Amino acid sequence: MDVKQSKINNMENQQTIDRLNLLIEINNDRIEGYETASKETEETDLRSLFGQLAQTSHACKAELVAAVEEMSGTGQPGLP
Repeated sequence: MDVKQSKINNMENQQTIDRLNLLIEINNDRIEGYETASKETEETDLRSLFGQLAQTSHACKAELVAAVEEMSGTGQPGLP
């Protein structure tokens, strides 16, 4: 691979990482919103629904974080 192609691939990789980080921020906002809604409602069914939606958002966020770590070559401390 030549230097020019390598630079293009690095730029594309960084753009993908930036977009994934934006999705992580969106999930953080969503999690906060669901947790707030769960605390503020008095209806058990809604509280349960918001809790489930928050859990789903946590799982999505974890997948996004793993993808960013894989693309950037960094992992969590203590993990291979």
